[in-house]
Amino acid sequence: MKRLILLFVFLLLMPAFTAFALDSGDIPEKVRLVINKSDYPDASQIILDDRTEVNLEDNGDYTERAYSLTRVLTEDAKKEFFTMTFSYHSKYQKIDELSVRIFYPDGTFKEIGSDAISDSTSPELQSMNIYEPSFRQKTVTLGDVPVGATVEVLKVTQSAGLIKNGFIENYYFQSVNPVLFSCVTLKAPDSKRIFWQVSNKNISFKKTDLPGSEQHRVQYYWEAVNSPQIIPEPNMPAFQDVAMSLSITTFKDWKEASNYYYELNKDKYAANEAIKKKVKELTANLKTDDEKILAIHKFIARNIRYMGSSMDVSAFIEAHDASYTFEKGYGICRDKALLMTTMLRVAGLQCCDLLINPSSETDPKVPTVFFAHAVCMVTNAGRTIIMDPTDEMSTELGSYYAGDRYALPLIKEGHDLIMIEHFPSSRSMGKIVSASKLSPGGILEMAVSIQGTGLFDVILRQVKSYFTDELYRQYFGRLASVINPGSRVTELVYGNVDDLDGKFDIKLKLESVDYGLQANEYMLVPFPNIRLPFDPLISPVLSGVTSLKERKYDLTFFAPCSCVVEDTLEIPDGYKVKSLPDNLKIVDDNMSVDFTFTQKGNTVVFLGKYSVEKRIIPLSDYPRVKSIVSEMKKMTRKIIILEKV
Repeated sequence: MKRLILLFVFLLLMPAFTAFALDSGDIPEKVRLVINKSDYPDASQIILDDRTEVNLEDNGDYTERAYSLTRVLTEDAKKEFFTMTFSYHSKYQKIDELSVRIFYPDGTFKEIGSDAISDSTSPELQSMNIYEPSFRQKTVTLGDVPVGATVEVLKVTQSAGLIKNGFIENYYFQSVNPVLFSCVTLKAPDSKRIFWQVSNKNISFKKTDLPGSEQHRVQYYWEAVNSPQIIPEPNMPAFQDVAMSLSITTFKDWKEASNYYYELNKDKYAANEAIKKKVKELTANLKTDDEKILAIHKFIARNIRYMGSSMDVSAFIEAHDASYTFEKGYGICRDKALLMTTMLRVAGLQCCDLLINPSSETDPKVPTVFFAHAVCMVTNAGRTIIMDPTDEMSTELGSYYAGDRYALPLIKEGHDLIMIEHFPSSRSMGKIVSASKLSPGGILEMAVSIQGTGLFDVILRQVKSYFTDELYRQYFGRLASVINPGSRVTELVYGNVDDLDGKFDIKLKLESVDYGLQANEYMLVPFPNIRLPFDPLISPVLSGVTSLKERKYDLTFFAPCSCVVEDTLEIPDGYKVKSLPDNLKIVDDNMSVDFTFTQKGNTVVFLGKYSVEKRIIPLSDYPRVKSIVSEMKKMTRKIIILEKV
């Protein structure tokens, strides 16, 4: 079974091995299947067989046998199979067996030998100069896998009970490629309570007794046949939210899950003298609790490096002690969250860790601790404040993305799943202000100021972090060309990305010649900012997500967001305004647009306000969203007509 957190495919250059003949009796029957590429025009590979069998013991230890058989259909798929990488956590897991065979179209095959399988610490950690030897991976070098070949993989893993005396796991019966057959088998003691749920009726289920064992055991079996591929769309829900899936848990309810994770970490919140000293230093001259929360957040964001969760074997392995993370100066999300909770408690604040899924949805019907992320929940003066210490570019009090998501507080008494309140679009708002002056000869001079709050501010910082100063200037040069070909940036000033004590403001000046079109006594002038060139977040995303004629999935956004554009244009001497574009105002539950044009003396003012009000826009509303974006695009072609006086 292709599980998201255990199987990663990388493109590494390694040598191939010599093929040799295979007895017909050893060939898996499905290798002989004839696959016509024309029957799967959108697929790069076909998963012929995908099986997972789990043998669960009373104490939560289990053995997993994962088997897959995949046909390569395209040249792009060949690249994916040059090497295959299997990640594991040596503290909890051991890969007992890993075998890979390639079956060629001519009937020969190649068995990958042990000399083509390496075992190493994660290269991601090595590149970050972080020593965590438990994060490991086995890399199998297949070499050239031709189109038409079939790759067989068998992996047997021994896992310690990540959930003591229990078990939780998610399995997926769909892929971005078609899956002809997939199944999951769970063998467990009859005394073990198993709760499960499937996301699609096409997954069949059967439960049978397993005779002949000393302990009464039962077998749970789920199967799906001919599962269609998932074709990606812009801003679609996460893969795990749309794929046919199976969720298994031994937790009876959310309170039990909350208490379990709390008990796992309860002794790790002890603050050593170094932590206490740092908290005292950070909060010494601060008067309010909000100031203390922000000071501690910024310290952790600046000084504790974040190890991405992709290097983790599972979302519920316990965090390190707070003192360990503080001393080492790095950690995964749970490490940073636990450290922040510890430091906030030292500062006298009521706080607990909070599990959340930022990029996927949490099914409230399946109690689990299978969350992708951990943050902090501070209860202060009747308010609930969500802080994410891994968000290293956030400068503000409170999360900008957590709204409308389920989350699980981790407390001794256990806690039910909670729904975090809706965050309005104003929480992540960009503001772009420009003042432009146009000469009678068509020379445009423009001064622009860009800043944002919440997600908008973070995006502005992230964009700068991708570029050197010179490339950043070129980036704005390209944006200026959207206003008019040949526009050039004459001045560019911006803040320090790493300065979390203030906003990341950007100020630039640009100049453009031959702006507007002369037509006898008239000049046709587009508004400089009407094409929204300096919005890095909303405008380009909306344009991309509405590019499809039809969609299959809901529209999803990381957070509600908005932008305000204020643009003034001083008209040249010797001209008067003949005509202004019509205003546009659309108010909708999902998104809103309000574009207005007014004249004040010899200055024309454009005020644009637009927003995405919901994090998830249902598929049924896509035609409406597409229509609104179409109206916005029409506005970008509107012009001011000036007349000589």
